[in-house]
Amino acid sequence: MSLEESALIGAVKSFDWGEAGRILLGVSGGADSVALLHALVSCGVDCGVAHVDHGTRAGASAEDAAWVKALADGWDVPHFGSAVDVPELAAASRESFEEVARRVRYEYFSEVARLNDYSGIATAHHLDDQAETVLMRVLRGTSITGLRGIDAYGDWKGLPVFRPLLKVSRVEILEYLREHDLSWREDVSNVDESFLRNRIRQTLMPLLEESFNPGVKVALDRLARVARDEDALLSEWASKAYGYCTRNPGELDREAFRKLDVALRRRVMLEVVRRAGGIEELERIDAAVEFVCWQGTGKHLDLGGGHQLSNGREVTLVVQRSVGKSGEAEVELTIPGEVVFGGVRISAAVLDERPDGPLSEYCSASRQVISADGVQGALGVRYRKAGDRIALLGMEGSRKLKDYFGDLGLPLEVRDATPLVVVEDEVAWVVGYALSRSFAVTNSSQTLVQIEVHDEGE
Repeated sequence: MSLEESALIGAVKSFDWGEAGRILLGVSGGADSVALLHALVSCGVDCGVAHVDHGTRAGASAEDAAWVKALADGWDVPHFGSAVDVPELAAASRESFEEVARRVRYEYFSEVARLNDYSGIATAHHLDDQAETVLMRVLRGTSITGLRGIDAYGDWKGLPVFRPLLKVSRVEILEYLREHDLSWREDVSNVDESFLRNRIRQTLMPLLEESFNPGVKVALDRLARVARDEDALLSEWASKAYGYCTRNPGELDREAFRKLDVALRRRVMLEVVRRAGGIEELERIDAAVEFVCWQGTGKHLDLGGGHQLSNGREVTLVVQRSVGKSGEAEVELTIPGEVVFGGVRISAAVLDERPDGPLSEYCSASRQVISADGVQGALGVRYRKAGDRIALLGMEGSRKLKDYFGDLGLPLEVRDATPLVVVEDEVAWVVGYALSRSFAVTNSSQTLVQIEVHDEGE
């Protein structure tokens, strides 16, 4: 088989690299990444090799790292390597080992790429990976978004990620390696059937191919392609629907939300949960949709991540849960600076430039931007007290904070546990709720301050 006849060379040559110049390839030492590296070098692509030793398999991962370096050196390709104790990081994290390992790899790859003028990262994900990913998500339960599988074009913190082999099968990769007499490293964890993906690869997929559909991998890839197209359209509709039924950041118009099609309700609620930093689980999303539509005034629903939904008569609010007590004394919040108040961490920082897009989309229940042109010195953070008023956006004059909370239908315990950001005792932001128009950003605003709220442990 000549280079011109191979599926890998065809995939590399036909792949739309856009304006990418130098490419950094993540190489584990396994068959897939070794084959892609050889194909890139054979096609004259200016590339480098990056490898992360995960500190696993009783030292075998260090041997893989040394092997990859020798391979890159032998092919005269720039090599970048790092060693990270992923098991230790995973033990101290809420994430799984696989999630931590992936994050560590991509963080290192992106750091190397930026420091060495690589315009993108490439990985060797292939057709079998795609089929396994889609099937694994089906088995676990997923949405249309999950059925998208692996995208050929990704992004890691603004850096392009390219996956040119998604139409190339594992069989074609092995044929390429044999044809060019290339060796690779075998990771014994790839046959460990305690991992779901390995059980799918070694047991379920062969059964499906033999007994149901020999082309099941291609069929699953086709399903992923259709899901990507339809998910993109639904996302566009959902963005418009979110704007239609959101009055202010963290305020959902209940009647407008009820009028949405059920699929759009779910999508809008997913956006609400994402902005609040809640837990993106289908059961929780469906419960939140039901809650907004049909539960009574004054009811609450936990979103996870330190937030909850709180039903008023006309709006549902995303509330930052607080464990503080209303008697807690006011604290000073310097700019820049950070304080812990009522069980949450509140920070303030000057923005050097305005966020892209509408502020209504940038801000959320836990992030607000205020105009600080008239602010002298520090902000204050406290709970409500008698006589507090707020100048609401779109209204003349000001209202008693007590009446504002009453209109929302908030119970006393929520009112008493809601932090206020104040400027010389004037309420600037009711955290998680309303921004005072006195501190709203306008076209003439010169100094913008971003205030963020997080759980104390984050």
